[in-house]
This record gives sequence, C-alpha cells and structure tokens, in this order.
Amino acid sequence: LQEYVRLGGNLLVFAQQYGAHFEKLVPVPEGETLKAFGWREDQSCINGSIYFSSIHPVMSSSSGGLVGIAVDGHFPYTPAGTSVILKKRTNYEPVLLSYKYGQGTVILTSLYSDWGYAHSQASTAELRIVRDLITWAKNPDLPVPTHDMEDNPNPFIGLNVNIGNDSEFPAAKARLVAYTPDRNIVLHEVEQNISLNPGEETIIPVNFTLPGVSKDDYGICHVDYELYDSENNLI
Repeated sequence: LQEYVRLGGNLLVFAQQYGAHFEKLVPVPEGETLKAFGWREDQSCINGSIYFSSIHPVMSSSSGGLVGIAVDGHFPYTPAGTSVILKKRTNYEPVLLSYKYGQGTVILTSLYSDWGYAHSQASTAELRIVRDLITWAKNPDLPVPTHDMEDNPNPFIGLNVNIGNDSEFPAAKARLVAYTPDRNIVLHEVEQNISLNPGEETIIPVNFTLPGVSKDDYGICHVDYELYDSENNLI
C-alpha cells in the first residue's frame, strides 16, 4: 500500500475496529504522526453528529453545516498539511481527512457506511456523501468547480475535458455527456468531429447552462465521453 500510494495511487479507508489498525495500515510521511481511534474505542450518535466549516466537493450534496451520518472513531493527530473535511461535534476532532503521500493521496474516515449499508443503517444523505467521496477519491488533484445552487440555480458551466484515445483505431467523432451524480439524468450532450489517432489526446470545451436540478440531485456531476470511428462505430 505504501508503494501504491507513493507512485500515485489513492487510498480510501473506512472505520476500523481499533485505531492501531489505521496506524499500522496506512502510509504516513516520514517524520509525521497519525493517531486514530476505532469503533470499539469511540462511539458517537448519528443525528447532527458531524459538521463541516468549509466548502468541499465531497459535501456538495449537503445544504447545511450539520450532517447526520454514522461515525465511530476519530483522528486526534494527523500529518502536517492534512486537509480536514469533516469534524465530530462532540470533541471537534477530524472524522474525514486527506493528505498527500508521494504522488498519491491517503483518505481516512470514521464513517462505517460499508457496514451500515449492509445492515440498512445508512441514510440517503450519508450514501450521497459516500458516493461523492468515492467520485472525488478517483482523482483528488482534479479541480472540481462548485456552484451555490440556492444563489444561482442555473449556473453557467465551462469545462475543458481532456480526451484520450486508448483504442487501436483512429477516432473521428467524440460524444460528451454531462450527468447528475447518480448518472440517471442527462444534463447536457454534445458531439464534435475530431481527428485523434491511437495514443493521442486533445481537449474539448464543454459549455452550457445547468438546467434546473433538484436538491436530491446535488453532488459531484460527471462528464463522460465516447469515441467513434469514421463509420460511426463506437471504439
């Protein structure tokens, strides 16, 4: 795991039984300290148990500062440069954080949503946060533009999407689709003629005004793309 993260991998770890399980498992920058408590050592309530004080893409499905999610455990000592996303109300200690290690990122949380989901104890709000947490964890270094939907429900979206042809065929057309966080609603769709040989990359701008989105669909949206050859075959 240490080598995986050092070379650019991203590690996401949910709640553990004991803090020592975190401390022995995850890589920590040289000279830094990680101290953790597990779910046998620190248990919490659920309703309004967590708060966040700054904007972060992971919390984009939440419309208030307090969040009702299930967490057991916390992290009283973290490496220098740690970014804290969520804190516990009872002791103001971090329960969701991230820090860089080599070229990769370590993401630690006291959420036990993996167990809660299997036992019907994970709320819809919590599952949305986990959904966006996993989306963000795929590439924590990728800037995610955020918008205040209450202040401006139809913001202008301007993106430069990096397109790579990983197939064995030349690409003649790209189809780009913007989706809601659950990928169940199409927000925007565009096709563009291109000339992209195998192994090549290009950037395609995607500009549109976001249509009306309900609060149930707040979160990190996606832009996916498909490549087609000159005969309109999906490659």
